[in-house]
Amino acid sequence: MTTTFSISEPREILGLIPYRMGFVPRNSVVMLSLRGARRRIGLLTRMDLPAPELAEELARVLVHHLVRDEASAALFMVYSDHEDPLGADRSAVAPLLEAVRREMGRSDIDLPDAWHVGPSRYRSLTCSYECCPAEGWPVGDLLSTVLGAEMTMLGASYVQTRADAMPDLRPVDTDRVTEVERFAAQAAPRVGARADARVVEMRRGRWASRVMRTWRREVEKVSGVTGSAGDVRQGSAGEETPDECLWRREVELDPRTAGLLLAGMQDVSVRDAFMLTCIPGAGQEAERLAMNGTVTPLVDRLFAGVFHESYAIEPEPALNEPAIVLLFSLARHATGRRAAPPLALLGWLFWWKGNGAVALHCLEAAAAADPEHRLARLLLCSLEQGIGPGWAGRRKLEDAAAL
Repeated sequence: MTTTFSISEPREILGLIPYRMGFVPRNSVVMLSLRGARRRIGLLTRMDLPAPELAEELARVLVHHLVRDEASAALFMVYSDHEDPLGADRSAVAPLLEAVRREMGRSDIDLPDAWHVGPSRYRSLTCSYECCPAEGWPVGDLLSTVLGAEMTMLGASYVQTRADAMPDLRPVDTDRVTEVERFAAQAAPRVGARADARVVEMRRGRWASRVMRTWRREVEKVSGVTGSAGDVRQGSAGEETPDECLWRREVELDPRTAGLLLAGMQDVSVRDAFMLTCIPGAGQEAERLAMNGTVTPLVDRLFAGVFHESYAIEPEPALNEPAIVLLFSLARHATGRRAAPPLALLGWLFWWKGNGAVALHCLEAAAAADPEHRLARLLLCSLEQGIGPGWAGRRKLEDAAAL
């Protein structure tokens, strides 16, 4: 279901930002893309507030994302610790605003308004304070908007800092991780050096089939405990965001089972099969992919639907959320290169959901665990370039068609 809001007041827009991001920005530059004549909300980009000498470079990056999103206009917002951005501390904001204006002008993108949000006051950066009180408006006003009330009624929420919005990816206690690692090392398929190629293929196929049965069973267990997406959220504290509810779930994993699944994800075909089980319409294609590595036209089409707007497959919580819960537990039972696949799959799932902040957090952890991990590198590049999932691209095309 898609919920539509009509926003006209600046404070409604500023009140929306934490809900869209999942946390309140701090020392950040935020740009909100607006598409088409109706100025529908598009890509939301957040970056750390730069030093003045880096203003031009950051402006180019921000506007590059707007161009990719086919923005016709954009709103510029700065969140800083300075109460008066155009007073004594103007160097923190003014050079960046001017650089953004120039870059947007070169790309024919309008800048209807720009705002600064300080510790206790917010104000426009484009009116020279003629439309704002000299001291600005109270930030507390942003907590009582009509849109904020509607978002709360829909179950949306946010936390106060970016750190609070990120999952804890540190491994669980050392002894348990060591035990899981021992089982993972034992779970890898073993084939004698002189084995016939057909024997190798048959043994590997049986091993992959066992891994897939285990994955399906464990996902089903999580699904049985958490139920649907709504059930997961209902059992969580009111302050938690919907995504935060997922990684705060405690899943009991047998060390032998965790070891087998982590060993399975070292095999690219099996890892991709795990991904395929999260895509609607895959059926038993995941098992065939895991066992023999064959990529059928249907598999190609399903992955294309995730990454490209041609088919635009949207994530289904009933498939994705139990997998996310399980993958978080697996990631925290692994260290080194073995942790990279579950972290990369988490990054992929959150990127597909549209939660770029958590996706980046997981993918950076995956790249740290294994700098050569191809899926993590691909998705990090996508985030850097502002490339979203297929369903987001489809909505962008629909906005353009509505002109």
